[in-house]
Amino acid sequence: MPEALDELRDARANRDAGSGVFVLARSHVRPGFAPFARYGQDVLVVWDHEDPSSDARLEAALMLGVALAVRTQYSPH
Repeated sequence: MPEALDELRDARANRDAGSGVFVLARSHVRPGFAPFARYGQDVLVVWDHEDPSSDARLEAALMLGVALAVRTQYSPH
């Protein structure tokens, strides 16, 4: 998880983005990894292209990412 958050932080900085969504393949996560988590402006989600039940989690992560981006854009500085 720390590696994913580091990558996402770097990606957001490179794109001057206020939030980000990191999608991890089910086959690449360790046991016990949370399938959906928010860490401040970052969202981590585990998705399995062979498991349609994980699609809802992916859609929720994308919606949360958009909501965080909009909130960041319109929040007073």
